[in-house]
Amino acid sequence: MIKMLPLLFWISAFSFSAFAQCPLSKPQNLQVIKITSCDAKLKWSGVNNAAYYILRYKKETGTWTFINVGQNTSATVSGLVPNKEYSFSVASFCANNSTKGYSTPVLGLTASCTEPYYATATNINIHGATIAWESSCVTSFNLHYRKSGSTTWISVYNITDLNKELTSLAANTIYEYQVQSKCGKTTSEWTSIQTFQTLTTQVTSKPNILAIMVDDGRYDIYENTGGPSWFHTPAINRIADEGVNFQITCPSTSQCGPSRASFYTGLYGHNNGCTVNNASINNSIPLIQEILQQQGYYTGFVGKYGQGFGDPVGFDWWVTSEEDAYVDAAYQINGVLTFLPGHITDVYPQLALEFLNQVPQGQPFALFYFHRAPHGPIIPREEDENLYINKKMPFPSNFYKYVHDYPSYYYTSNRFWPYDSTKTDSLILLEFQSIAGVEDNVDTLMDWLESNSILDSTLILYTSDNGYMKGEHRLRSKGMALEESIRVPLFIRYPKWFPANTTITNEIASSIDIAPTFLELAGIPNTYNMDGLSLHKLAKHQVSRKDFLYEFGGEELMPPLRAVRSLQYKYIDSYCNMPTEEFYDLLNDPKENENLIGNSSYSAIIQQYRNKLDSLRMAFNDQNPEYISCYLANPTFKKAQEEDSKLIDNNSRLVIMPDPASAYFSIQLVSKEDG
Repeated sequence: MIKMLPLLFWISAFSFSAFAQCPLSKPQNLQVIKITSCDAKLKWSGVNNAAYYILRYKKETGTWTFINVGQNTSATVSGLVPNKEYSFSVASFCANNSTKGYSTPVLGLTASCTEPYYATATNINIHGATIAWESSCVTSFNLHYRKSGSTTWISVYNITDLNKELTSLAANTIYEYQVQSKCGKTTSEWTSIQTFQTLTTQVTSKPNILAIMVDDGRYDIYENTGGPSWFHTPAINRIADEGVNFQITCPSTSQCGPSRASFYTGLYGHNNGCTVNNASINNSIPLIQEILQQQGYYTGFVGKYGQGFGDPVGFDWWVTSEEDAYVDAAYQINGVLTFLPGHITDVYPQLALEFLNQVPQGQPFALFYFHRAPHGPIIPREEDENLYINKKMPFPSNFYKYVHDYPSYYYTSNRFWPYDSTKTDSLILLEFQSIAGVEDNVDTLMDWLESNSILDSTLILYTSDNGYMKGEHRLRSKGMALEESIRVPLFIRYPKWFPANTTITNEIASSIDIAPTFLELAGIPNTYNMDGLSLHKLAKHQVSRKDFLYEFGGEELMPPLRAVRSLQYKYIDSYCNMPTEEFYDLLNDPKENENLIGNSSYSAIIQQYRNKLDSLRMAFNDQNPEYISCYLANPTFKKAQEEDSKLIDNNSRLVIMPDPASAYFSIQLVSKEDG
């Protein structure tokens, strides 16, 4: 969506007569998708090979005004006059500035006075609150409010700001409010009645929870995880700087659905039923939000719930946006289809504040704020489109294919990165621009917590569902067990548990650990047999995880795989019908440029990691996935695997101490003669 001021063009500048030189058809399906008293938003179906589009409009019998919208297939026309009928049509142009003409005009009637939107109550305290709203076209407003149950409104007229502070309210009282626009002698309809409740001095005994998750967000873009120094996210950084930063955090599966299922259940996908996208969580497994709700928490959700999960479960109030739309998305609000204008990065925080402002007095809340950014195709907000365009992007140093010892499916499935360096730079830029919008959201939510004096009594968690490869080894997307795919940020602020500037580099955290952490926070006994650990205990070294089991359920042309990621090494086993293994020395080769699986000097340690993988799978009751046809391409040592297998013979046995399901265990290969 673009917004441009009208730009006049001389009709003679375009060769309307040169039809033969331009085979493009006229654009179809032109629609006025939103019209206010001063602007109109339009969209149409794109025409293949169009060099650009010209949108024209006129007021009733007036003359046409022309706008060059480039290759965009939507536009906002501003500067319209209230209560007038306008005609709109669009033409597709070839590179030689010729066209076959304009589409059939569509009509739109501007409103006489557009009502405000996103009216919310903020900064609620014992005797006051601030009512805020958004508006286009209008600069004067009326507000009225009353105690719930009263028939008498208290009115405030001619407000010239987009907010109004209310004072001298009764404590612990529910109030209703509405806002309307004032356009000269005309007024709009009132907004729908909304409510808020003033506070008492009562303090909740259980801490609140604010869990923030981004979608496909890499771990290495933030300053405190090694990102570029020019990318400033002070609100997000504050969570880590005033709390704990788990430097090595991996999802159970690097894929939207399974990762979120592990967040909700504390279980690996093979234990909760969701091993791939569009699979469902086993209905018999309790979800962390259901457990918190049953224990007295007021639960809310905003954003992307899952991948084929259906409506959110276990929430008192919830909103999801449909598909991957960034602008003018459709929303499900507690099961009601609702259309809200604007970018999701502007809409999401308003919805979150709506939830927060209705939490019953004295009741702890748990809000899961799961943003869709930076999932592709990324569309930043208009105000973010020019950010960082002169900055040097962190371009992959290994922007080339593996040449030996790599799984064959890396470059035969849809995991191949098809873009050149220029396009890659532009896609990396889009991620930074979209996270800049998320930064604004985090700042808004933390401001609300601070203004309501509950910042320190709220556990704030920031993470991503999975990573995303953007050209490293000319690979793309997720699922693979390589670092850029399986590393995510994890920052937690809760002063009672984590001193400021705590950084954990010698333990591995995971998405399966979040649900057990919330149980401990709420004082709920962990009787749910979750696979994860408490992140509080992990940070305090009361439990430990030096070796992490990673799993991927597979998809078309890409096999299931299992991996062990330790503090120094990584072993990956792909379920191909021919041996397909990878082994990386992460200390000496953090970019995983060299697969050491055929290097004889690593044979002993590789075998140890094969054994570790078997033990971890056994500890977590893993099942054997199905094999597909694939292999290790261009192996350097064809006989290495046969030689490695000789390390375990009839005179050796595998010892696991103690029970591998406990927090600590070790694996040792010993001679039978040694007992």
